[in-house]
Amino acid sequence: MKIIRNKVCYIEFDDILFLGCLPQTVFSELKVYYSKDIKFQKFTKKEAVNFFKKNEYIIDYDSVKNLSDSELDYKIKELKDKLNYLSSKWLNGSQSERKKLDMDKEYNTLINGLKYTLKTLENYRNIKSTYDEEINKIFNNKQKRL
Repeated sequence: MKIIRNKVCYIEFDDILFLGCLPQTVFSELKVYYSKDIKFQKFTKKEAVNFFKKNEYIIDYDSVKNLSDSELDYKIKELKDKLNYLSSKWLNGSQSERKKLDMDKEYNTLINGLKYTLKTLENYRNIKSTYDEEINKIFNNKQKRL
């Protein structure tokens, strides 16, 4: 989950782990905001904020915070449908088509990104109130700092 406001970006720590590595220009002062369930890393450098802003697989909190449970369920279903479609290309493909897809970096990045986005959205739906409370604390300066 990412939150970008006033030229500052908060990224959930699990999202950073998903990305695996970050460009050198993304690093800034380390300020981890955490609760029992959620940890956010704060980035203030323009390069870092732009890097995360462009990442389509990390959900932007502001885009989902006002959605109802049924709207979240619909978004989850859409992601599952996309994944099923892409997976069926591999499952229904010939051996040579499967090999091609296995070697296709863009296809595999898309599959992994959609899986991650789906996992994140399902997690958000399951503990929405916790996210809302903790994010509210961050922006009301009641967070704990490491």
